[in-house]
Amino acid sequence: VSGETGFEVNRMFVSVDTSSLTSAATVTAGDLTVTGDGPTNTSSFSNVDTTDVDCVQSTPATPSTIAGADFDQVGTTVASSIALASMSQSGANVFSLNTQLAFINKTGYTNLALRNSRDTDNSQPTGVNRCYFFTVSSGTDPVVNVTYTLPTGGLPFLVY
Repeated sequence: VSGETGFEVNRMFVSVDTSSLTSAATVTAGDLTVTGDGPTNTSSFSNVDTTDVDCVQSTPATPSTIAGADFDQVGTTVASSIALASMSQSGANVFSLNTQLAFINKTGYTNLALRNSRDTDNSQPTGVNRCYFFTVSSGTDPVVNVTYTLPTGGLPFLVY
């Protein structure tokens, strides 16, 4: 808006109950997939500072109900990034979790956040850097994919 100064920071939070994996699971891969909201948000993408979108871990107070107080409950360790210029405005955008498999909680909620790299680095933007994604109940919900194995066989036994 003409005459305004300053900037705003938005973050996307994704919390998924992954407790069905159980503590016995060995996680070998994971990713977060979000769909760009370009078709309904025609001004949804802008990249003045040539930034990235970073996937980080979040720590909301109650993962099943994200609240405004959770805004600062985001990490700075980046699992993966996608250059904003490379983001799909209407298709899938896949953030690998493979460098940070510990982000995947085998006995509770996996809590992730997407933030602009200027936000992650705590650097003031020089202009508008934004993208929008479809959220829960939109028909193209964010998805956390986890590849894992479970131990095979039963309990060990001794033969006397």
